[in-house]
Amino acid sequence: MFKKGTAVEEVSEFLREKIRKAGVKSKITIIDAYFFSNSSYSITNLLKNILEPFKNTISTIEIITVESKINNSNYERFKRDFSNYDIKVFQSDDFHDRFWIIDDSQAFIVGASINGIGKKHFFVQDDYLTQKDSDELLSLYKGEEL
Repeated sequence: MFKKGTAVEEVSEFLREKIRKAGVKSKITIIDAYFFSNSSYSITNLLKNILEPFKNTISTIEIITVESKINNSNYERFKRDFSNYDIKVFQSDDFHDRFWIIDDSQAFIVGASINGIGKKHFFVQDDYLTQKDSDELLSLYKGEEL
């Protein structure tokens, strides 16, 4: 549980540790309807900070988001700042919760959008979803690629 006002770096370190424990090999998928929406934090700087230790490991970043909530300047900046990754962005408005999935196998719930970290109280799942739930989640998330 992270309280309102928690330092972004504290949350970033927690997420880095989750990715590390999952044994990331090449890919991270983030399901977040508000990923590219307006924010006071730079999503690119925040995600770069989180993924920095894995820059030689992660080659693919997939984002599943709601097209109508995309701030085009954030989206374009993200594509530019992460041009050294294989970026895939899919449109789906079928998810309420936010999930991070490591290498299509280890998934966990992140209660806040990445651009809302520290603004309100929120939760990040300590463990991972069961393999059954992870598999079902993976079967649901492919929407229309943007």
